[in-house]
Amino acid sequence: MNNLPENSASASELFLIPYRNKDKHGYCTPDKKIVIDCIYENTNPFSEGLASVMMNEKCGCLDKTGKLVIPFKYDFIDLFKEGFAMVENNNKYGYIDKSGKEVIPFIFSDAEEFNDGLAIVEQYGKWG
Repeated sequence: MNNLPENSASASELFLIPYRNKDKHGYCTPDKKIVIDCIYENTNPFSEGLASVMMNEKCGCLDKTGKLVIPFKYDFIDLFKEGFAMVENNNKYGYIDKSGKEVIPFIFSDAEEFNDGLAIVEQYGKWG
């Protein structure tokens, strides 16, 4: 799955962008060298070293080597900000850290990403 060219920058320094080939998605370098094969239903940009991808209608996260670090079990995973990603599962929202640990329970009816240490969430029709 990892097609890093020889003499390339290390995976952590590599700038990868989502790439689509027909109906499958993967990642390439800005000069269009495929680095992570196009096998996913959908891909999102990398943030803080991880990117959410979709397979079999569930989302998980890859690192820049293409290794799955968060399993495919969520309905949606947003970009990582300040070490956390907002995640949707079964119409409830919560947060995971970069290891995939659920750090804020899935109890919210809506949620936004972290900014300056805070995240806006909705519960029982109220926002806070």
